[in-house]
Amino acid sequence: PDAVRAVLKLKQRCWQQGLILIGADCEQLRHFCALNDADWHRICALWPAAKTIVVPAATENRLLTGRFNTIALRVPDHPQTRALCRQTGPLVSTSANPHGRPPARCLLTARHYFARQPLHFVPGKTAGHLRPSTIIHWRDGKILRR
Repeated sequence: PDAVRAVLKLKQRCWQQGLILIGADCEQLRHFCALNDADWHRICALWPAAKTIVVPAATENRLLTGRFNTIALRVPDHPQTRALCRQTGPLVSTSANPHGRPPARCLLTARHYFARQPLHFVPGKTAGHLRPSTIIHWRDGKILRR
């Protein structure tokens, strides 16, 4: 909880918005959602990808779900990120920018945004996506963010 609060503070982001949780694979994320196996396997077939799926949350964790009873999950298509999740377990995911600023597309911009923060930056390349992940509702496939 302290680490999630620190991310929210760093981003200047309201907790009610909720956060995206990423994992190395579907198995890491399974216990965060309340879906039957058939629906879960259908969702897992979409990953790894820049697709975040909003599903019913298994438990109430307001720091992750915000004001919702759902949770946003993703298995990213970035090998370095998945490798990090294999070592640490699931991580909250957010763009590298303070709330309301454009996402950092390079390390230099991220360091500029957070110059006064005691942060460690992992060297490597971004996934190369020009837009944030697409957010999709699990039940009807409605696109919540493109």
